[in-house]
Amino acid sequence: MISHHQLQRFANMQAFLCTFLLIFAVTANLACSRQAKKTDTNVDGDDSGSKLPRAPTVTACGLCGNPISVTLKLNNQFKTPYFEYEVKVNNHPQRELIYMMQQAADKNPAFKFSADYFASLGFSISTINGLSASVDDKTYWALLDHPSGAAKKLGVSSYIPLNNEVIMFNFTTWATHT
Repeated sequence: MISHHQLQRFANMQAFLCTFLLIFAVTANLACSRQAKKTDTNVDGDDSGSKLPRAPTVTACGLCGNPISVTLKLNNQFKTPYFEYEVKVNNHPQRELIYMMQQAADKNPAFKFSADYFASLGFSISTINGLSASVDDKTYWALLDHPSGAAKKLGVSSYIPLNNEVIMFNFTTWATHT
């Protein structure tokens, strides 16, 4: 398992790499952002007052990302002790979800997590607030969109939340029920 201290060291190394890439991007005239799939409405230079759909910018670099706010909902209705908990991260540079979780843990002592690192996949959340995933019990922490409940297609190392997004971690099983 990766400790909070090791995750901080990893974050510092990634910040250095991000700085290097930012300098490269500016020098090479590359963008440090991509367009998200979700859309919001905004008026950009339109004198008619009509609202045009526009995809918000998602930046992968913590140095060039705009400050965003994210809500993390933790849900365990599967194994005792049951709980629902919510933690907010406010005005943090937009970057991968694992760093939003780290920010939440730094600011809120009631929120704790641990993650395992897999070289080909990235981080996998193994424990939240003392409740651990288990191969023997066939349990895991599912990363879901809220309120739809749809599974995120990326993990915590790759997923970059949007401003004011609500993300749910739901403790569940992959076992089939008969």
